Amino acid sequence: MLQQAERGFAEDAARRRAPSDPLANFGANSLAREYLLGIHLYDRAGRLLASSTPAHAAPAPPAGLAHRPPAPSRASLRISVSDVDPVSGRGIVNFSRPTFGADGKPSGTIVAQADAQRFERIYSLVELGKGGSVTRFNRDGTMLVRGPQYPKGIGRSFIDTVLFRHYLPMSERGAFAAVSPIDGKRRLYGYDAVGDFPLVIITGMDRKDALADWYGRAWTTALSLLCISLAVVFLAWRVARDSARNAQLIGQLAASEARAEKSADYLASILNSVGTPIWVLDSAGRIVMLNDAFSRFAGRSAAELVGRHERDALDPANADERDSRYQDVLQGTRSREAITDIEDGGGERRTVIQLSSKLLDQAGQAQIVSVLTDITERQKAERRLTYVANFDLLTGLPNQVQFRRALDAELAAAAPGASFGTLAVSLERVQEFPTCSATAPATAPCSRSVTCSIRCGRAPKRLRASRATSSPCWSTPARAALSWSSTQLNCTSAWPARCGSTGASSTSTR
Repeated sequence: MLQQAERGFAEDAARRRAPSDPLANFGANSLAREYLLGIHLYDRAGRLLASSTPAHAAPAPPAGLAHRPPAPSRASLRISVSDVDPVSGRGIVNFSRPTFGADGKPSGTIVAQADAQRFERIYSLVELGKGGSVTRFNRDGTMLVRGPQYPKGIGRSFIDTVLFRHYLPMSERGAFAAVSPIDGKRRLYGYDAVGDFPLVIITGMDRKDALADWYGRAWTTALSLLCISLAVVFLAWRVARDSARNAQLIGQLAASEARAEKSADYLASILNSVGTPIWVLDSAGRIVMLNDAFSRFAGRSAAELVGRHERDALDPANADERDSRYQDVLQGTRSREAITDIEDGGGERRTVIQLSSKLLDQAGQAQIVSVLTDITERQKAERRLTYVANFDLLTGLPNQVQFRRALDAELAAAAPGASFGTLAVSLERVQEFPTCSATAPATAPCSRSVTCSIRCGRAPKRLRASRATSSPCWSTPARAALSWSSTQLNCTSAWPARCGSTGASSTSTR
């Protein structure tokens, strides 16, 4: 700024014209206009040659500059403070440097004045805590500006403080802790010299304020480390707990597997103790479990059957029927029972009752358990008992049970008012008639009469040693035939008949 004003004055002197306004060279919006109170040019005798002041302030030029010899160097700059208000501490900061002519000899002094209050406002904006401050000193120890304000110290020399006696000669920049020469409190200070200018800026803060950020970071770090430590401890505890739980679960699993094996053995023992074939199929139709009875029925060992499809183990002739029944069981909740004929492992056809039910395994998959009940021998016995109940074991002819059933049927079918009758013939030795008819032709009429008598009826008959019974017959032709047959039978059986050397006679009772 001074150099620019000096060049302007030099150009005016070289052109032999009146000095122009140096502030006009800074522009209307230049920051220099806000801080400057004026620029003044003096000759070597201290006479004012030119002066320029902004419109907002016009202080008097500093007096006595003519008695101050100019600095011997071009680069020398002198800074001082004047017109200090003892109440507010507001002063005028003077920046002066010598000017030189075309011959290189000193020609005068140029002075720029600045309002110290504007610097104080800037320094006061810095948040440094309750006891914090920003102070600008001259290198000779004079306090030029301070924020916050300290009127007693403006213009006062602090050359005897530890800053100027010890730290500044050692380093242009640094920090230290010392007792404040203003209020006697110990604070932390940081200072910095301003380049090639004779200025030093020092900042002071109370220890607690200066270390507040550090304490905050320290506490943040400590809390972070604490949280990390707690997290690590928690994770370690979780890992230890999970490890203990895993070990416990492994032990429980081992015990459960042992119990499952025992249960499986126990279940296998129960299934094998049942004589009925039992097997279990999965949803794909593969055998997953069976008992010894099923192995015997299929004619293969359990090792060969487990895992194989049922079609490969049982008779494939009715496999489609079984599959359809299995699908009904899987889709519903009820069991299915069916009587079917199936071929066992020995190739024999067996009549069985197959009961199939749905169950779920441990994984929730549907399975089918089937039980076979062999009823082949029972059906044979039932057929035998039915035969015995309806036929005579000696002759093989139908018995009275069938006669009564036929009689009940005839009575139910008879028309209302119709005549109805039965014929009973007693044949004491009728069992000899077949022998007679086979050995003596003379007895043929007797055999034919018996045969006719039997064929006359419309329902089955039964012959015993004492009597023969015939079913009812009410139609006129049938009645006539029955009457004739009875008469002939009575006449024939009333006379002796010789069968070989054996005589046989039959007498009609009625």
